[in-house]
Amino acid sequence: MGEEYYEEADMYNENNVVEESIAEMSIKEQLSNIAINFSNMASTASKMIEIALNAENDDLAVEKLKKMYEREILGVKDKIDGGRERLFRYLSRMRETISYLSAYAQISILYTKAAQYIEGFAYRLFLYTSKYQKIDDDVKQDLRKLSGYLVDMSGSLIRVFRSLGVNKTIVRDAISDVKIKEEEADSAYRTLYVKVIERYSSNVKNLLLLAGLVDSLENSIDLLKDISDYSLILI
Repeated sequence: MGEEYYEEADMYNENNVVEESIAEMSIKEQLSNIAINFSNMASTASKMIEIALNAENDDLAVEKLKKMYEREILGVKDKIDGGRERLFRYLSRMRETISYLSAYAQISILYTKAAQYIEGFAYRLFLYTSKYQKIDDDVKQDLRKLSGYLVDMSGSLIRVFRSLGVNKTIVRDAISDVKIKEEEADSAYRTLYVKVIERYSSNVKNLLLLAGLVDSLENSIDLLKDISDYSLILI
C-alpha cells in the first residue's frame, strides 16, 4: 500500500480552518490557560506600577503592594508552574502521537521563565516603594509605557493559542503584533535605562533596584517574543 502525501492546503477547509487531533487540541488548551495566567500576572504588575508611582509616604499603598505581590503575583506564578508540569506529563504520555512536541515544551518553559522575571520585577517594585523613594515623572511615564507593551503582547499571545488549530490568519496576525510591540518595547527600554542610569547613579541602592526592575520587564518582554517565534512552528 503506497504512502499518502498531503499539501499544507489540504489541512484546511474552505474557511481556512485547520483539522487537528484531540491530543493537539488538549495541548493548545493547556497552553491557552498558561497564556491567560501570564496575562493576568502582567496586568497585576501593571496595576502595581500605578499604585507604586503614586504611593509616596503612603503606608496603605505599601501594604496593598505587599498583598498583591504575595497573593496575585506569587499565586499566579504557581499556577503557571503547575500548568507547565501538567503539560509535561501529558506530553510524556502522548509523545508517540504528537508533532512538534519540543516546541510545545519550550513554549511552556519560556512562560515559566517570563513569570519568574515578572515576580522579580514585582518584588523589586515593592522594595523600592516600601522605602518611600521618589521616581521622576518622566521615568514614571516610561515605566507605564514599558509595562503596557508587556500587557499588550501577553494579550496577543492569548489570541495565538486560542486560534491555533482554528484559523492560521488570526495566528499570524497576532504573532506579527507581538513582534511589532517587541521592537517598540526595545526602543522604550533603551530610553528608560539611560534615564535611570543618569538620574539615580548617585544612590547605588536605588540604582540597582530600579535598573533591576526595568531589566526584569525587558527580559520578560523578550521571552514573549521568543514564544511567538516558537508559535510560528505550530501553524
